[in-house]
Amino acid sequence: MGEDKAQVNLNNLSLLQRAKALLTELGCSPIYISSNELDGAIKDNFISFGPVAGIEACLSEVIKQKSANRLVVIPVDMPLLTAEILTTLVTNTDDDRVGHFNYQQFPMVLPATTDVHNSIAAALGATEQQSGLSIKKLFQLLKSRTIAGNFDDKIEFNNCNTPEELEQVRVILKK
Repeated sequence: MGEDKAQVNLNNLSLLQRAKALLTELGCSPIYISSNELDGAIKDNFISFGPVAGIEACLSEVIKQKSANRLVVIPVDMPLLTAEILTTLVTNTDDDRVGHFNYQQFPMVLPATTDVHNSIAAALGATEQQSGLSIKKLFQLLKSRTIAGNFDDKIEFNNCNTPEELEQVRVILKK
């Protein structure tokens, strides 16, 4: 989009503010932000390794702070995601398993344990920087649990990666 998606304005809130409000509505506290650009955000320990590196960095911080037993991970560019959808995911994911909806990489829930963190860090350390570690490979590594349902065509899972997609979201939110 030509700018940091976290700062993109949508109906008087940045995408980051919307994501934080959603997690707050869900009851998540504290909220950790993964970004190598934003001040005060958690920086990747594995630079240029993609979203899994951000997950690893936040997981490391949560374990160090002992601030939660699970992480709810959402991307900033899914502004139509709802607390109802996240509640379904959280309540259907066991505390010791990674959970996500079928056919969806995000949102996800994962246990904030040293074992999970060490598995992710080891996999990142063994991965070529250019290829990174995909979310699908992360799910395989951690033996994730897929939450069944028909989520393939839900607009709530749409990402905003282009100005056109952002405009489509604006139209949806006006309804």
